[in-house]
Amino acid sequence: MPPPFQEASNRDQTTESEFELLRVERERGKPAFALMAEPGTRKYVGSAFVSVNREMRERLWKRVQEHAGPPPKDMPKRPARQWVKAGIKARVKHLRGEDDLRHASLQDFWDES
Repeated sequence: MPPPFQEASNRDQTTESEFELLRVERERGKPAFALMAEPGTRKYVGSAFVSVNREMRERLWKRVQEHAGPPPKDMPKRPARQWVKAGIKARVKHLRGEDDLRHASLQDFWDES
């Protein structure tokens, strides 16, 4: 018989890390999310829901527009996608112990400079 299920608190299962913003995607009627990368290398690590308050979300959209960049080669262009040049860092809450981001949410952001 399997051992009884023990529920761990969210604090035990999650952690916060610093990543670099690659792209944001927002479409009407769908939750907005951001593609995140390792700082410095810009290697993709996963996506995070943009789960910040309205004021911070508006600041993020403005910052993304100011740092807008072209999509990588061979990547189809879509109006809902906004690629970002290097320079915006973010604090992301995600599951602990995973190679890629899972159940992630963007908590804060700032310019690298």
